Amino acid sequence: MGCGAGLVKLLLILFNVLCLICGATLAILGTLMVLDIKDVSNTKELLTVNSVSIVTLILGTLVFVISLLGCCGALCGQPCQLRAYSLVMLILFACQITFVIYVWMEYYEIRNHVVSFVKIMWKQRETDGRILHRLERQLKCCGMNGFIDYINNGERLPASCCGLPNSQTCPEPLFKRGCIDAFAHVWDSSAKVVKIGVLIVSGVILMASMFASYLAHKIRRGHEFEYY
Repeated sequence: MGCGAGLVKLLLILFNVLCLICGATLAILGTLMVLDIKDVSNTKELLTVNSVSIVTLILGTLVFVISLLGCCGALCGQPCQLRAYSLVMLILFACQITFVIYVWMEYYEIRNHVVSFVKIMWKQRETDGRILHRLERQLKCCGMNGFIDYINNGERLPASCCGLPNSQTCPEPLFKRGCIDAFAHVWDSSAKVVKIGVLIVSGVILMASMFASYLAHKIRRGHEFEYY
């Protein structure tokens, strides 16, 4: 294997290390997104939001595992393994680009689901306010548009508006922001990070796939010359 192939092998290993880091980052991001809405994610309105979180987690895990195998393949220098790795990375690249396009196109639709969910939970608070109060504690918000919603309806502020146990009262709200704004902000920030993060990882994956394919070609050509 010549100097050119050796350099490509080194670059492939470096790109795989980058993929390992990126994959771990995506997996952590997906996990944090799942944890952000874990108490309310089983409701119909939030299934789409939860699916985005889970797909991010799965993609990150796949990138991490495949990159780890790619490092082993690059070190072993087996053309068949490198070609298989290159093909898998191309498929993963296509899946990630498709995922980003989906999030981009459905961004406002998913945001509307988030707003609808908070409105539904607000209407249901009189019969069952447990989900709304969990949401208020988790997102540090109060009411639909703010704590004034409770006051306008002649209701006492729930303990969740102060982050207190249910047995205690809330004389003055600690959380001023409404849950619609708070939850929409969680989606806005998460979607932005996901889109940028997945695009960066996709670029690294594409480069790793190209280097793996080129290295496999050079190694195979080298074996052919040795044979002749």
